[in-house]
Amino acid sequence: MQIYMTTGLNKRIAEDSEFARFMADSSGKFRVRDWGDLCDEDKELNDWALKHMSGRIVARYNHSNGVDNIYFIATYMSTGVQLEVMFCDEY
Repeated sequence: MQIYMTTGLNKRIAEDSEFARFMADSSGKFRVRDWGDLCDEDKELNDWALKHMSGRIVARYNHSNGVDNIYFIATYMSTGVQLEVMFCDEY
């Protein structure tokens, strides 16, 4: 799996230990297929993509401050899975 993170997100993790814990928690949720703060329909689309190893999986995790919300976006590609992590306002 190739993992990409935006510069802004990486900087925030390095500077804010509480935010780094939020990122670690969110990453753990993503690994166990907890898609976070999405509607049921979007979660079902993620489950379909995972089952068929096709398309995209999008997860959203809302920070308690209501501002620093993040996306995890996994895309199935011919060379494997690409994961992008970013603030929602960077999408």
